[in-house]
Amino acid sequence: MGDVSAGDLGVPTDAARPRPVPGHFRRLWCAESPLWRVVLVDMLVWGTLLNLCAGGISLTLIAHDAPDWAALAAFLMPIPYNLFLCVAVWRASATGHAALTTGARALAIVWLAGVFMF
Repeated sequence: MGDVSAGDLGVPTDAARPRPVPGHFRRLWCAESPLWRVVLVDMLVWGTLLNLCAGGISLTLIAHDAPDWAALAAFLMPIPYNLFLCVAVWRASATGHAALTTGARALAIVWLAGVFMF
């Protein structure tokens, strides 16, 4: 009999195993990052920068007479990440001082509403 590998038996090899979620996003999802970092750095800095870039790309597409669907798609592209950041703030604020968590949650909601308006 010949040699049989694990892949031949239906057992997943290392290459076939699912990869874990990248570290930073896993820490955000599992609320392992400090609340101040999630709010200030991830949401207000990176999230806002991403939305400004998407808005700029959308306006550029409109200015160059691209199809309307392309400009709309570029504008709506960061919405899943925005929702993810809002949930990350909510989860990170689950354990903490009541005044800080309420303020962080309120800021996340206002930021998300502002993102949809502009």
